[in-house]
Amino acid sequence: MKKSLVQLICMAAAVLCVSESFAQTSVKYLINGKADASFNGKKIYLIVLSDGRALKDSAVVTDGAFKMTGTTDGKDVAYIRTADKAKSATVVLEGTPVSLDISNENVATVGGKLNERLNEYLQASNRIMKKADALHYDDLMKEYSNPNVTAERKEAIVKLITDSLQTPSEELAKKTLYANLDNVFGAYIFSREYQAEDDEALQIFSKAGKEFLSYKPVVKMKERMDLVVATGKGKHFVDFEQTDPDGKMHKLSDYAGKGNYVLVDFWAAWCGPCRAEMPNNVALYEKYHSKGFEILGVSLDKSKEAWINAIAKLGMKWPQISDLQYWKNAASNSYGVNSIPATVLIGPDGTIIARGLRGEALAAKLAEIYK
Repeated sequence: MKKSLVQLICMAAAVLCVSESFAQTSVKYLINGKADASFNGKKIYLIVLSDGRALKDSAVVTDGAFKMTGTTDGKDVAYIRTADKAKSATVVLEGTPVSLDISNENVATVGGKLNERLNEYLQASNRIMKKADALHYDDLMKEYSNPNVTAERKEAIVKLITDSLQTPSEELAKKTLYANLDNVFGAYIFSREYQAEDDEALQIFSKAGKEFLSYKPVVKMKERMDLVVATGKGKHFVDFEQTDPDGKMHKLSDYAGKGNYVLVDFWAAWCGPCRAEMPNNVALYEKYHSKGFEILGVSLDKSKEAWINAIAKLGMKWPQISDLQYWKNAASNSYGVNSIPATVLIGPDGTIIARGLRGEALAAKLAEIYK
């Protein structure tokens, strides 16, 4: 789904209006659980998802039962699991006492409106998985990996898996998300179960309620979107500086805003899709570089050796810089990049023309520019 620049700016402004620092209200939890007798004397753990799977609480199983009480900084979603991770359950900590039997194959958490919605979501997801299992997913993947399998058969396998598993799962997550834009369960779905494009994410931020927007992972997603908007189409490029393979410092402004078109290409040697994209970039560079087109590669590598080797092997003759900080790369973070390959096309005056152009779309854009 594509939106005009005006629409995106309006949605971004709406997000700014509703995304003030929300004060978290302490929420009490009481969990009464049952477990198989084989777990007697063993610990059960409560893992809070908003804090990066932080250990929040634990309890010892006694006579097939355990109990946990405490508080969280706002409503949250958590995992309850055994020490050996053999048994687990998801639970919404919404201030209502809950009970569950972790011994069951499909655990249902009893207590609270949001846990009812969680149960419905998990049950629907399990139904999708059972249908996919009936297709013998593992066998299909082995067949797909067989070098003797024809391209037509591989395409059929991809379509079968997409139609039976990926598409139904995405539709379920989307339906659940939009029905819960006012609560922490919806925020959990948004941050872990549903992959929204940037323009859709902006719409979600503008429509979501306080509880949704105050969920810590969503706060981080919002911070990234602020950067995406600030470095979007029509904005002046944000400068950064990193070193080339020889240790010399280079700024984006050494290339951008100097009268030519510059493509900033965020990539890494370990990124398969990035490597697959390079032949196209090499061809476009050879075709248009003499006309003023430049590429600045920004690597999210950790290993300098792997970075240098990939530059040579892939035939990248354009400038390359990196801070070798992997996903903490300062340049990519300043543009809100959370997946690669990613590109930013900058016009002669330093204005950002487009983000995310690759393959045929990039070729078409450059053909339009240099016609």
